[in-house]
Amino acid sequence: MARIMAWGCAIVVIAASVAAFISERLDTLNFFDDVQASFSDACTPVRGAIAPGVIHIDRLTRRAFIGALEQGKSRRGVIYSASLDDPLDAAGWQDQTGGAPVRFSPRAIDLFRSRDAAARADEPTGGVLFVANIAAKTIDAFTVNGASALEYRESYVERRLTAPVGVAAVGGNAFYAVVDPGAANGAWSHNIVAPRSTGFVLHFNGVAWREAARGLKRPSGIALSEDGAQVFVAEAGLRAIRIFDRSLETGNLTLQSVVDLDAEPFSIKRAGADEFWIAAWPKPLAVSALEGDRADVAPSAIYVLKLNTEGVFEATPVLADTGAALSGATATARLGDRLLIGAPFADKYLTCRVPT
Repeated sequence: MARIMAWGCAIVVIAASVAAFISERLDTLNFFDDVQASFSDACTPVRGAIAPGVIHIDRLTRRAFIGALEQGKSRRGVIYSASLDDPLDAAGWQDQTGGAPVRFSPRAIDLFRSRDAAARADEPTGGVLFVANIAAKTIDAFTVNGASALEYRESYVERRLTAPVGVAAVGGNAFYAVVDPGAANGAWSHNIVAPRSTGFVLHFNGVAWREAARGLKRPSGIALSEDGAQVFVAEAGLRAIRIFDRSLETGNLTLQSVVDLDAEPFSIKRAGADEFWIAAWPKPLAVSALEGDRADVAPSAIYVLKLNTEGVFEATPVLADTGAALSGATATARLGDRLLIGAPFADKYLTCRVPT
């Protein structure tokens, strides 16, 4: 009898501990919180794109490269090129990739243009668009012809690119790639309750690959500072942005600081000197439900990361939505007074007016 009672007490203690852990974890994930909507009335939906979950703005041409899915049964990924000034322009709704590569699902986009080319506003050519292609497990490179037409150049293959979810270009043939092994099946949300530190950042310098950072919990995005001396990694599982100092000679990364958020960051894009915009999930479990059933809704949040008066990066929430305007935002990018927000769970993206 005493042994049975002891086992019973042990089971009660274990059950209580598990319940406490689950309750604490759910609280950390904002499961019990309500999201107050603060999306501006100046946000307008642009409909027609299927699952526009990736956005990169070309500041030189004022066009946004938007990663989405093809109309029809194939569901191959596509890249549109929407004008910020005329988003309904028919030319922008044509797939710029020309159908290559065949196996294609863009998870992140970044553009490299040399300083010489960037200085010639009347000649916006010579850029290279890098795409994290999670379907093929490659980083694909496209030559940008004219304002937005893409010519497939090559795919970078490496055995450690099991699930490329982010890319940041540092040259016409060099980049950083963020890898989240848990996303290998293409899921946008996974391992939310108990994320593992299996993510890492790879650096390709044009010749060789090397691991630049490791031990990341569901890394989801990456961006470079304007001078290339710092690298910013969105880490969803940590609910934070890791800031690394970058050696311009070797590309080595050294952790400098961590900026905490009250939501899971999914992407980060530079909008100017020392200014970065972040799309985040305040209630990530709701995104998991949304991925299983598009009829559900999940809140979205947009943050801006800037230097404060003390010269330290600080993240400030700018916009929030219950999911009524856009569920589970995964992309945001700003140029001037225009802010674009996208998500892979809708057939639209938002174009918003924000103060400059």
